[in-house]
Amino acid sequence: ADLLLAELWGLGYFGSINFFYLPIDFRRGQPVGYAFANFVAPEDAWDFLHQTNGSFLARFQGQEPLEVQPARLQGLEANIDHFRNSVVMASSIKPEHQPMLILPSTGERVAFPEPTQPGAHSLRKKTSLWKARSLAVCK
Repeated sequence: ADLLLAELWGLGYFGSINFFYLPIDFRRGQPVGYAFANFVAPEDAWDFLHQTNGSFLARFQGQEPLEVQPARLQGLEANIDHFRNSVVMASSIKPEHQPMLILPSTGERVAFPEPTQPGAHSLRKKTSLWKARSLAVCK
């Protein structure tokens, strides 16, 4: 997640992203092939879509071109509300494999809010509903 986020920042989007998540296939220990980024300003999301859709990332040679599209969840609050009660926030999941909140001015990670549902982080089998190679753009 850190390498991909650094790549996005290197493309000129440092300070533009306040939420980032690179889902992991825990059986293989590898990313599932897509990520979610929430941009602070809609214009940054639009610029990102036009700059990167169909392109390749320098640090990820041999990968398929990016397919950038709007995500189902839109906005920082919607992402927080969804993921704060998700099993991926369980204490047994490494922090680098969890969704991250980012302070745009510094790039620092910010603590995720506590879950609102009791037992929300209990580990249970989940299936990925979407297996696409895309970087979803939120906002």
